[in-house]
Amino acid sequence: DPIIAKLAERHAIVAPLSPGFSDLAELDEIDSVHDLALYYDDVFEALGGDAITLIGHSLGAMAAAEYAAHYPRRVRRLALISPIGLWRDVQPLPDIFQVPYATIDTVLWKSGKASSQVSDPADDPNDEVEKQVAIAQAMTTFAKFIWPIPDRRLRRRLPRISAETLVMA
Repeated sequence: DPIIAKLAERHAIVAPLSPGFSDLAELDEIDSVHDLALYYDDVFEALGGDAITLIGHSLGAMAAAEYAAHYPRRVRRLALISPIGLWRDVQPLPDIFQVPYATIDTVLWKSGKASSQVSDPADDPNDEVEKQVAIAQAMTTFAKFIWPIPDRRLRRRLPRISAETLVMA
């Protein structure tokens, strides 16, 4: 990811793939966003160190906010990029479970496509099949933590966050 590469030029980066995105069995022991916060605390504890700067995008931003609310002393700075998890009647999220596969990128990415997509499909003959499998797996993981929208009660936990926080919509 180009953003992670740029950050890594000046910072030590740990960019874990959220449980469930590479193997759905990873979700067997994680039942809620609270379990997800515990999971990440185990990861950060194993890495050691002091308070961290935590950056998350979309579902990752919701997980980062949950972690910062559960463990406020462990997060020094927090950046939330296009976070989900709060419902706003004036700007509701689209129901991505009803978006046709062929147009999912127009909902997930402002540019209409993921920056890490293969630029030439000839470079990867299985690109569309692998992409469809990855999206189905990601949607399963996504659904586990955000369904039902609108209320996962994140709004009630936000006041616990003490970190300097930047929110980018």
